[in-house]
Amino acid sequence: MRSMVPLARKYDQAVAEIAEADAIAYARELVRMVRDGKLELCGLPLNWFERGDNHAAARQLIERFAVLSPNLMLDLPHLARAGWGLAHEALLSLHIQYEHEGKPRPPALAAYIQEFAAGRTYAQRPSKKPENNFLRRIAITCIVGSVCERFHLKPTRSGSHKPSGCSIVAKALGEERMAIGEAAVTAIWAQVGKMAFPAEFRSSWLQ
Repeated sequence: MRSMVPLARKYDQAVAEIAEADAIAYARELVRMVRDGKLELCGLPLNWFERGDNHAAARQLIERFAVLSPNLMLDLPHLARAGWGLAHEALLSLHIQYEHEGKPRPPALAAYIQEFAAGRTYAQRPSKKPENNFLRRIAITCIVGSVCERFHLKPTRSGSHKPSGCSIVAKALGEERMAIGEAAVTAIWAQVGKMAFPAEFRSSWLQ
């Protein structure tokens, strides 16, 4: 009987290791799909892990929202004057669009362009530029959610050594030579996960 106990433990450990390996393999497939493919956003085919594409997508979204929202159009010049480079880029792009279409520019946009044409510039604030990673954060969050749903895992560790969605995705990213550790993946999940996957959706993962 005593010999059966360690044997059972070894069997359980082997099953757990196989399940973790399957989860990592699945996560790697998703990572490769996002990294090597082009997923469309706002009509643009984008690499969601590439900084340049992240930046372009963020600017495109800001421009579209500014056209639809007078309040955002009013706020953009203030943000640009405060040193947010992406707001400045969006305003210049919007100016070109309005000129190309022969439409009158909103007063806030026209005033900013006049300042810029007159040579007035504003120092850009040094920052980590979250717009360069916002699609990457969304992609990683969705991969974590997909892994949790498929393999019935919790998104993050809760004081145990059992694998979580974040730990699995971090290992998958590492094996795909993308240096994003578990702490970074967990931080991304903390920022975006609950918005992307509401509680009623997450409740089915552990069933």
